[in-house]
Amino acid sequence: MQTTLSSAFYRPISYSARYTFSGKERDEESGFSYFGARYYNSTYSIWLSVDPMSDKYPSISPYAYCANNPVKLVDPNGDAVKIWYGNNKSITYTPGMKVKKRYDSFVKDAITGLNFLYDHPQGDNNRIAYLANEIDLVLTIYQQQEGVSSRYSGEKRELKWDNHTIDVFEEGSQSPIIGLAHEIDHADRSFHAWDSYYSCQTDCDKYVDQMYSRDAEAAEKSAIQYENFIGNQMYEGKPISTYKRTEYVAPVKLVPAKTIFSIVE
Repeated sequence: MQTTLSSAFYRPISYSARYTFSGKERDEESGFSYFGARYYNSTYSIWLSVDPMSDKYPSISPYAYCANNPVKLVDPNGDAVKIWYGNNKSITYTPGMKVKKRYDSFVKDAITGLNFLYDHPQGDNNRIAYLANEIDLVLTIYQQQEGVSSRYSGEKRELKWDNHTIDVFEEGSQSPIIGLAHEIDHADRSFHAWDSYYSCQTDCDKYVDQMYSRDAEAAEKSAIQYENFIGNQMYEGKPISTYKRTEYVAPVKLVPAKTIFSIVE
């Protein structure tokens, strides 16, 4: 990026930036920004090749960057699920990836949890496969403060997960993986709404509430159904939940968990 500043009082100043506004490195030979899968022409604000997911958005040019809305949206390099940890560090999650010893403890738990959900799809609906292959949107996962409820923000497309706490109810308990499943369902609904909004041509406002997870009643109903489905699964022959909700009920107490699959026995 070549920039020149000048005024009546100062001499022209120019400088070259190796990285562009998108955070991607500018290729010196071509002058384009390299995103890993495609090159971007910042002069005309377009990609130089077709979006591989362009068939999902027939109303948008396959060369458009971020649906022509780069103020609100970002298009990284096709990575759709990022796990953030430590001092502003992140790794990209891919289904089935292995947990490595060098990983931060939260990253290990997040990968293990996401792999478990990926390996237990609800019929044809594999939420993790969909989120991990959603090229035009990015889901970020952060560690929630211990003892604070996990939550998903549709506006930020951000999931905060408490991986250290068992939710205890009057009639049973739920392991931390159940909380992850609950919020993943919120993310799944939100991302599908964003997809529909991108390809929508008329009456598009009907998707907004679901995009931003404002349709609380419908969102909770869906998330509870999914958490109950996951709660019926076993981990190493042991239950991961002994309580099934039919509506949202807050836990009566919170107990530290040894693992993300632990319950109160």
